[in-house]
Amino acid sequence: MLTLPTQISIVETVEVTSAGHRMLVPLGSVRKIMKSDEFLNDAAKYENGTYIYSGVKYDLVCLSTLIGTNTVSDDSRILLCEGDKPVALYSDNIQHVRTTMITPFPHIMRGMKFLNALYTGCAVMNDGSISMVLNTDNLSMISRKAGTNL
Repeated sequence: MLTLPTQISIVETVEVTSAGHRMLVPLGSVRKIMKSDEFLNDAAKYENGTYIYSGVKYDLVCLSTLIGTNTVSDDSRILLCEGDKPVALYSDNIQHVRTTMITPFPHIMRGMKFLNALYTGCAVMNDGSISMVLNTDNLSMISRKAGTNL
């Protein structure tokens, strides 16, 4: 018996990696992508775990710390993500933008509150692997609860 997802979304996503994990961020929520040196040289806009860009305060969230690995690359990238609470997402690398078919989690996984708060769904990549799609609306809240803000 073949079971198909009840809903599928096709969206543009940015593929990011952190501590060897590949994840996707919906492109519609990304306002700007910065290199870490550009970000760090703008220290005047950094205060108390937030970064100010064009008058908007972004909570700083280190993706590798959030997923439990606590590693930071010298060639990191920052994604300024809009949402209910804007976040500056610190990741190891950004691969590229791609059109992605996102499927919801299987029914058995929908009861896992942390998983559903951190991710909006998953996607099968060209190589057959599964990548999770980050829920940028909840990253700030989750990182504060986990104590992983920069």
